[in-house]
Amino acid sequence: MKITAIYKTKSPISQIKESVSNYSSFNQVKVFDDDENLIDIPVITGNSVRGALRNAGAEYLLTILNKKVNKSVFHLLFSGGAISSSIVNDVDKAIEIREKHPIVSLFGGAVSDMMMSGKMQVGNLYPIARETQNITKIKSDISYKSLLSDMQNIKKDDAKDESFNQKYINEEYAEDSKQQMIYETEYLTVGTKLFQEIILKDNCNELEVGAFVSSLWNWLKNDASLGGKANVGFGKFDATFEFEFFGKIYYENNKVALDEAIEKFLNKYTDFIKEYKEKDDYFDCLNSKNKVARKNKMILEAYNNTPKPISYATVDADGNDIIKEIEFKTFKKIIKKFDCFFCGKSFDEGVAIKEAISDRFTDYGFVASPDSQFCCESCSLALNLIRFNYIIDSKIRLIRQKKFAEALLNQKEIPFLACISTSFKKHLFYKATVNYDLNNFYVNLENETILCNKEIFKNDIDFISNLLNLGLSLKSLYNFYISNDIVSAVGVKIYDYLVEALNRRSFQVALYLAQRDEKIQKEEAIECLKAICKI
Repeated sequence: MKITAIYKTKSPISQIKESVSNYSSFNQVKVFDDDENLIDIPVITGNSVRGALRNAGAEYLLTILNKKVNKSVFHLLFSGGAISSSIVNDVDKAIEIREKHPIVSLFGGAVSDMMMSGKMQVGNLYPIARETQNITKIKSDISYKSLLSDMQNIKKDDAKDESFNQKYINEEYAEDSKQQMIYETEYLTVGTKLFQEIILKDNCNELEVGAFVSSLWNWLKNDASLGGKANVGFGKFDATFEFEFFGKIYYENNKVALDEAIEKFLNKYTDFIKEYKEKDDYFDCLNSKNKVARKNKMILEAYNNTPKPISYATVDADGNDIIKEIEFKTFKKIIKKFDCFFCGKSFDEGVAIKEAISDRFTDYGFVASPDSQFCCESCSLALNLIRFNYIIDSKIRLIRQKKFAEALLNQKEIPFLACISTSFKKHLFYKATVNYDLNNFYVNLENETILCNKEIFKNDIDFISNLLNLGLSLKSLYNFYISNDIVSAVGVKIYDYLVEALNRRSFQVALYLAQRDEKIQKEEAIECLKAICKI
């Protein structure tokens, strides 16, 4: 849906591009005129209008619901939010947000660990002039140059006014301390007409269109302005917004009128959000804590789906392969309403923290509710994972270091998380990132979350393993060293690969997991290294 807006200014318009000394020039962009000459045209940025619309839409939503929200939701609604961790692609969460929150779906934003694209394009406001006819498609004999003027202002030094200085200044006024100044501002004159296009993408539904109408209506009815200096009366306008196929919104003399078809969109959206007025969980899917809650639900479901005791393939003291049966420690449940120490989600029963962790615990910066005295069942079970490397998807798999790379490369399920401990003294589950992509995934290596690409990771594992097969040590690789006989056999590109790889954090995961394979012969290892370096 295309919305064509025509503005007519009722007061000067200022949008400063830059200030040099005491002169502020109007914002300009380069465009081609009808004669294909590149010229500078004054514009009001679409982004400034988009920001005003986002604020108005958020305000409309919260006013109808009569609700307050936490800081993370506030920043998402009013400014688009911010990424708080590694970006993931959570399809189910995205669907839930788009269904429950048309305003977020329309404007897009960063929802904790996920970027959501918006469904609206807001164009710049161009003056309707002879030079912009190829943009506006509106004939005009007026040059944009005639629409720009300069306004001179004087900042008065009130300290020179004796009625003020004698009354409020506790020292004698000095002439050399005067604060008076003259400054100039470039502005668009009163009566300037401006053209703008707003595009609602084809996949916008009726509720998202209604969310847009609510934003525009609320912006206009609350004394809308364009550009800056609104506090001194700049930015006033009348406008008409024509919705393709549906009618118009009129804004004249600070009053808003909607055609019937447009009003239906607004009413449908308003009725939709009113349904959530009495529901306290409406904003839960927008909270940054939500990602932790989803992860811990996943851990609990995986634990329940895993046969007990949990089988762990490892080796005994003599290096023989054995299967250990692992029983997770459980704790006495306490019936009490609380926010979980680790994940921050609210529960009615759980486990006392003093029973679950030792007094040597120091990871308070990583937990969601460090002042809580209790944790949920899922988190208490996950504490048992401290002694293992593990992958969690629909089940919990405890995996020894030697087999972990193979498990990662053969991972078939999403979502999943992967944690590798180097000390077996630190809890990793609340630091881990849930993966929704089998080709680009995060691995927690002790305290560090590292992004790995599956193809590159496989090459790195093969690269290191074959060098180990040729007698090289991990220490030599860490020190940028490859023996001359290997370089001669493979070629100098092997050194280029190592230098590049050591600059990638994902290579550290491969260095920790790669194993020597005694079945690989020297000639085979060299040919494999040649192929990797060629790639």
